Order: sequence, then structure tokens, then C-alpha cells
Amino acid sequence: MVERIPSGIEGLDAFIGGGLLRGSITTVSGPTGSGKTTLSMQFLIGGIKNNEKGLFITLEENKRALFRNLSGYEWKVPLLERENKLLILDYPLSETEQLVETKSALEDLIFTANIERVVIDSIRPIAVKYRTEEERMTNFIKLIQNLRKWDVTTFITTQDLHPSTYHVIPQTYYNIETLTDNWIHLYYTYERKKRKRVLEIIKMKGTAHYKGLINFEITSAGIGLI
Repeated sequence: MVERIPSGIEGLDAFIGGGLLRGSITTVSGPTGSGKTTLSMQFLIGGIKNNEKGLFITLEENKRALFRNLSGYEWKVPLLERENKLLILDYPLSETEQLVETKSALEDLIFTANIERVVIDSIRPIAVKYRTEEERMTNFIKLIQNLRKWDVTTFITTQDLHPSTYHVIPQTYYNIETLTDNWIHLYYTYERKKRKRVLEIIKMKGTAHYKGLINFEITSAGIGLI
């Protein structure tokens, strides 16, 4: 049987059969400000608590900006990095090829540092490098193949193409969700003149997952389902 590991997200595991399948790849999608980076970092923090070393690859902001944006949480991310429990790489656009190359310094790092969880935040800087949809999907497939070869459990963040509604399945700009095992979608509902945060598990291969909308909140402890 494939091992399940805790997601690190408070309350989520009860909705996904007890945890994530080890080695699975999850798309985390949603509009700006919906909590994608928070959810993904919390997934790595949960790994550290489970003695699993994590790697956060930030492609849209540098490490200093990431630390600043996460400073309101209780996680002490810079300290975790100094203690070598968490690695953070801020890749320039010119070096993102390492994610799709068959052999790269990134692969060496993952194996030598015993990385078990990886976050790619976000897929957009990789996607925009390719002129055609065919070329983009070819390289996305290479990325997915690498992640499976590296045997890491992964979260990949991406943006919505259209505003989400109850009535249609969401779609992302670059369709990375068609290649991953799981898809967690974050968005907002509007009730009584107030926005509410909701989470939807759109797919979770190998898992009898919850099918409805789940309310959540973001506090200094991170994301918690309510």
C-alpha cells in the first residue's frame, strides 16, 4: 500500500482519506490573495514536523520578499532555513530549465539533501518561456516526470483563468492540473456583503475525498479548515 503522510494543513486530512499519498503531485490554484503560498509553505512546515525535509522553489519573488510576506506567521521560516530543515531557492527566469532537464544541479540537491517535500511557487515563470501550447505541455510533462523520478511529494501553485463560481469547474491559465494527481482550489464566496474563504478538493487520485466546499480561515498559525 502507498503510504499516506500528513498534509500539515489543520483539518484537511480528514477530508482526504487521512493524508496525502507519498510521492503525489498537487496543483494548488486560486486567485491572487487566496492563500496559495500560505497553504504550500504550511505543507512544508507540516513535513518538518514529520521529519521530512522541504524545498521551497520561489519563481515569482525573491527570498527576502518571501520572508517578509510570511513574517506574520508563527513558523519562523528564516530560522528553519538556518537550521537546514528547510531549503529555499529563488530561481531567476534564466535558470528555470533545471526543473525540466533530465539531469541538473537541482536533482543533485534533492538527492544529497534528502528532500522529501517540494513546492514550486508558481508555474507561471516556467510556462511563459514557451511560445506554443504544445511546447509548454511537453516541458510540463518533463517536469512531472522529474518530480516522480525524484520521489518527492509536491505542491505546484497556479493562477485561475476565470473567476470561480459554484456552477463550473475552474480552469487555470496553463492547465498544469491536467497532469497532476491532485487539485486543491482556493477561492472566495460572497455572503452578507462579506467575502468568505473556501477550499474545494477537485481531484485526489487514489482517495475517496470530500466533494463539497470547505470554509477556511487564515490566522498566524496558517490555514485552518472550519
